[in-house]
Amino acid sequence: ALSIEPKDSKPHYGLGLVLLRKNQLQEARREFEAALEIEPDEPKYRYQLSQVFAKLGDKDMARQQLELYQAAQKQSEEKINQGQALPYTAAKTRQQGNQK
Repeated sequence: ALSIEPKDSKPHYGLGLVLLRKNQLQEARREFEAALEIEPDEPKYRYQLSQVFAKLGDKDMARQQLELYQAAQKQSEEKINQGQALPYTAAKTRQQGNQK
């Protein structure tokens, strides 16, 4: 059995990707939804969930998730442009700047 940290969305996302590739769509959907419960503003989780719904033939839900993905992506980009990037992103950017 897979042991997942309750507050870590990444294992859910990773498992969702594996399940999606194996065409286990309902299981993938549950994992992406679990990841979104933990980290609702992560754009890539919304995008993958939209792909699951598209493969399931639920065009309305696929479109809804894609719109939420686009909104989350835009919000993420705005935060980066305003200097409100996640600490890791900011540290990585500083580190890359020091290497130049």
